[in-house]
Amino acid sequence: MYNNMQSNRKLSLLRRRLLTLIENPAGKSLLDVFVAPGPSARGTVYTLRRKCSKPSCRCARGKPHTTVVLTASVQGRTRLWTLPPDRVGLAREWTGRYRQFRQARDRWVKWQREILRLIDAMGRSRIQPLP
Repeated sequence: MYNNMQSNRKLSLLRRRLLTLIENPAGKSLLDVFVAPGPSARGTVYTLRRKCSKPSCRCARGKPHTTVVLTASVQGRTRLWTLPPDRVGLAREWTGRYRQFRQARDRWVKWQREILRLIDAMGRSRIQPLP
C-alpha cells in the first residue's frame, strides 16, 4: 500500500514536470526560429589582415591589407571566399541566421530529450507487480 502511494506521488510529480516543460513558451520561440523566412548560409564572416612581400608597402609599416571573407567547411576542407563590400552585411545576416537556427536546434533537442526522459520515468513508475 505504502509503495503504491509513493509511486502515485512520484507519477504526479513527473506529470506536473512534464506539463510545465511542454507549456513552457521557450518551445514556441524555438519554433519561431525554425519557420522564420529568409535564407541562411553556413560559415563565418570576418576580416582577414595580412602583409604582402613588398618592402615599400604600407603593410610593412604596420598597416596590413584587409579583406572581408566568408569561411566555411566544404567536404571537410576550409574554404575562403572574398566578399565584395556591398555583400558583407548580407553575408553577416545570413550566417547569423544559420547560427541562430543551429543554436535553436540544439536547444530543441535538449528540450525533447528532457521530455522523453520524463515520459520514460512515468512509464517506469506505472509498472506495478500483479497482485
